[in-house]
Amino acid sequence: MTGTDTVTLSPDGEGKNGVPSGKPFYAVLRAYVPVAGADMAIKIETR
Repeated sequence: MTGTDTVTLSPDGEGKNGVPSGKPFYAVLRAYVPVAGADMAIKIETR
């Protein structure tokens, strides 16, 4: 399976699949790719 998912974390929840944080925050992401040879790319943008 291939594809892209976008989740936007912002104080007001604005953006694609927006999740409101209510205040400034930091996030920790732990992701597992259970398929040998699979590739996972993460892009983080700060505004």
